[in-house]
Amino acid sequence: MEYRKMGRPGLVAASVVVTALALAACSDAPGDDGGTGAPGEGVTLRVGVIEANNSTFGLVSEGARVAGEIAPELIQIPGVTVETVPIPTDGTPENVVQSVQRAVQQEGITAVTGFLTSGASAALSAQADQLGVVQFDAISRNPALTGADCRANYFRVSLNSDQLNLATIAAAKSGQAESWDAYAWDTENGHSAIDSFTQALGGSGSMDTVVFPPAGITDFAPYISTLAENPADALLLVTGGTDAVNFATQANQFGLFDDYDFVVGSGVLIPQAIDANGDALVGIQEVYDWVPDNGAPGAEAFTEKYESSTDTTPAWYTPADIFIAIEMAANAAAKAGSAEPEALIEAAAGSTFDTIGGSIELRAGDHQGLRDGFLVEVVDDGGQATLQTISTIPAADITPPVSPACSL
Repeated sequence: MEYRKMGRPGLVAASVVVTALALAACSDAPGDDGGTGAPGEGVTLRVGVIEANNSTFGLVSEGARVAGEIAPELIQIPGVTVETVPIPTDGTPENVVQSVQRAVQQEGITAVTGFLTSGASAALSAQADQLGVVQFDAISRNPALTGADCRANYFRVSLNSDQLNLATIAAAKSGQAESWDAYAWDTENGHSAIDSFTQALGGSGSMDTVVFPPAGITDFAPYISTLAENPADALLLVTGGTDAVNFATQANQFGLFDDYDFVVGSGVLIPQAIDANGDALVGIQEVYDWVPDNGAPGAEAFTEKYESSTDTTPAWYTPADIFIAIEMAANAAAKAGSAEPEALIEAAAGSTFDTIGGSIELRAGDHQGLRDGFLVEVVDDGGQATLQTISTIPAADITPPVSPACSL
């Protein structure tokens, strides 16, 4: 089976995705240097886009590159010029922080997003204020980054693990799953996801067997065998990148997914994995941050532009969320009339902006993005494996209150 692109047929090319709703009229127009200028001038926002060029994340990091390349053309907001600066890294926390520091000093970026792991995101968040940059995170799921480790210079535009897990458990209840096994890579993201999921389960289900294989391995047989010994009702998968592709291949060979009534992924149903193992993944569900047919203004234009700019994958949530992060930063600059970090923070906190993912609020209390989720499932559509949107999950149904551990 092959992965079918999820765009709608007959899309009309568009060079303008986003327009500010009277933002320019609400504030002094900014100067060309990024500061506040006289009326009639504009602000230039330079956004760094992190790429993780390593064997584990290279496949998905490519989406960050493409999103960054197409953003300046598609994001057209009165009073703001968006410029993106690619930041190649090896994906490690130390190299990410060093590379962002160079981009601040040499390229003049004041906002940053892109592909980075939860560990790298946490390291960058801890240094963002000192570096003089505002982080608009599109990737990390770790709830602590908008919880106990929240910081003024950090905003998350994607759903965190707590939000995803509430949506996942609601979907699983409809399938009457009472017991769970879990496969999660041995990373900060993997452990925080399992902790969050177990807490969200509460008394409504049990977490039985959990395995944590190291990231980047090629032999998953021992972990698959452990899960297959005494399967629970449902299986939760937390992985990504090349690991998602390789794990799905070997799990298919072992027939692992057939042992469970319900299988749900987090980072598993990436286009590369579906393209390689579509027949094995039919029936598996996942909660996405973004789908092309979400109905938001600009979503179709983004889908068309993205898919015409890469031969490797259809439009999907990772590059879309990175694009949304750039949209949010640009809208904040327009509202503030400035691209300076302090102005971006003040303008972004508590604001709601229209994006290719719909209206997203950056909650003032913890800087967590409040947005809908989308339950998707791999289906067999005439011999092709494709993703089908099952339902939209309103933000209000999947958003916990601000953590008392967060103090901004």
